[in-house]
Amino acid sequence: MEQQRRAWCRLGRSGRRGLLGIAGTLLCILALGLTGRVASAATGRSGGTLVFVRSADANFLDAGFTTITEDLDVAVNVFDYLVQMDKSGAIRPGLATSWQNTEGRTWTFALRGDAKFHDGTPVDAEAVAFSLNRLDPESPYYVKGRTSSFRIWLGNLLVRAEAVDAKTVKVTLREPYALLPQMLASFAVPIVSPAAVKQLGDGFARQPVGSGPFRFVEWVKDDHLTVAANPDYWGGAPNLDRVIFKVVPDASSRLLEMKRGSGNFMKGILPDQRAAIEGDKSLTLLTLPCSCIGYLAINDQKKPFDNVLVRRALNHAIDRETIMRTIEGGLGIVADSMVPSWMAGYNAQAPKYPYNPQRAKELLQQAGLPGSFSTELWTFNVERPFIPNVLQVAEKVRADLAQVGVNAKMSVLDSAVYWRSINTLQGELAMKGWYTPPQPDFLIRAALLGLESATYYPNTPRGQKLREMAAQAAQTFDAAERGRMYQQIQQMYMEDAPIVPLMHPAYAWVHAKTYSGVEISADGLTRFAAVKRE
Repeated sequence: MEQQRRAWCRLGRSGRRGLLGIAGTLLCILALGLTGRVASAATGRSGGTLVFVRSADANFLDAGFTTITEDLDVAVNVFDYLVQMDKSGAIRPGLATSWQNTEGRTWTFALRGDAKFHDGTPVDAEAVAFSLNRLDPESPYYVKGRTSSFRIWLGNLLVRAEAVDAKTVKVTLREPYALLPQMLASFAVPIVSPAAVKQLGDGFARQPVGSGPFRFVEWVKDDHLTVAANPDYWGGAPNLDRVIFKVVPDASSRLLEMKRGSGNFMKGILPDQRAAIEGDKSLTLLTLPCSCIGYLAINDQKKPFDNVLVRRALNHAIDRETIMRTIEGGLGIVADSMVPSWMAGYNAQAPKYPYNPQRAKELLQQAGLPGSFSTELWTFNVERPFIPNVLQVAEKVRADLAQVGVNAKMSVLDSAVYWRSINTLQGELAMKGWYTPPQPDFLIRAALLGLESATYYPNTPRGQKLREMAAQAAQTFDAAERGRMYQQIQQMYMEDAPIVPLMHPAYAWVHAKTYSGVEISADGLTRFAAVKRE
């Protein structure tokens, strides 16, 4: 058994203030930011402001219903979670101080008693149960028209969450799930203020209320978003007074702001920026392997991609080593399976498809395609951690396919349309990816064998068999046995080649040397509670 299975390892009254009370909270925070400084519980001195320069603005700050990095980088500072994940992927207490599992289907969490939401209401068992239950599409508080990662990853396993008493929450599942603590540590399961959700309705995603180390202050669309330190945070007030998320679309301009000192932090770099950053004594570059995968999704529902020989040919046709070296600047590793080689459960013996254009042509000929054929390659147009510099990568993929007679017309789609279109299998070839908590269950079961993989493969008889195997692995509490099951899945999946795995990138963060305590988290999202200015 894994240790997790047994491990017990002021702003007024809620409900009566409504919008006025929450607005008053924000005004108090603004006043604090303008007239004084928040004293850090850790240092006893002021912490100043950190400016995070980034390529795009946030869109929807309710973390339970978004997968967009720009949303989540803000949200994980505003919200708390039942448990937390350190940079190695280990689970540690958060709002829950201990937890236990009974017969696989029932988990009980004991809560700390000193946490409050930013609107002054208590973080009690009722609030935690509300936060989990609202992620059920049948809940009246589910955000209609949005997708919940919690539901994608967990499916319909959650029966209900309920308060046993003020400090105890019981979570009941339909089937055992060994990795529930890892799920609850993910960005997708924020603990939200029930009072604020009910009072603000749709406005909650623009004015979020959590219990995290920072409070939401203001949002000037397409310009900046500000959060301020929560002086009453149960873990101690952050060292920083404020964090400003500033929109700077151009990558060169972002780096220039960092060099000037008008920016203090940024994520993601262009390959030709690395040397300039590493040679600047005022800047620090941090990297960490990403629990993610970028891949070419193949719609195997459409001819000729229903033929496994064609899919294997595409795998041999693409020069992934060159993509990683020249376009990604060596930040990450080439993907050759469903999970990265550093992750538990990786199968080094699963079929591999090294770059070999001649072999690709031979396979196409065996498939009855001795000449060339036309298809379409779709790509998105914004930065995502699973395929940095995606337009350049897509162009390289297109060029490599052309060398073996696969003439792909490249179409760049608006992101709002793109994800919906590829997940409903409207295209033929598409750039796709996932970033998840660092567990193979998420990448294998939820992502690549899930119904939003942008391939038809999960619906095929073979794909459904693998889905059943993955579900069984998720119910297995013995980590070694679970790993063997994941390896078997990878063997069968890579034989069928429903995707071309391209890369497992590395997260790349840059910060001014005048700031310390910056660590890349396991999910690659920015958490600033421990950061301080020297």
